[in-house]
Amino acid sequence: MLVTSLRRPSEWEREKNRKREQRRRMVAAKIFAGLRAQGNYALPRNADQNDILKALCEEAGWHVSEKKARAWCASKGNIPYFETSAKEGFNVEAAFECIAKNALKNEPDRRRDLYA
Repeated sequence: MLVTSLRRPSEWEREKNRKREQRRRMVAAKIFAGLRAQGNYALPRNADQNDILKALCEEAGWHVSEKKARAWCASKGNIPYFETSAKEGFNVEAAFECIAKNALKNEPDRRRDLYA
């Protein structure tokens, strides 16, 4: 479930966010240049921050294997496991359908309560 705020940021907050985004992009550009100079990362020519982060996480071993993720889900009462990609649109709908079905399954039958 995605929940967003309807509150509009103030002018000060927008400026602060703009500066933070500008700094983030500058740092990412420096990292990207450094990685490209090293030549040992398979980054596409038009790589973005997500590609950089993915390469760094894989190098650091910050990838959770499917086997490990499924074991964790099983240890928490067999909660559903989905590999998804919002960017690619992969498995997102199935994950949300599962959430909705589980929510409805856990919802008390209100019709029965009306006639009790």
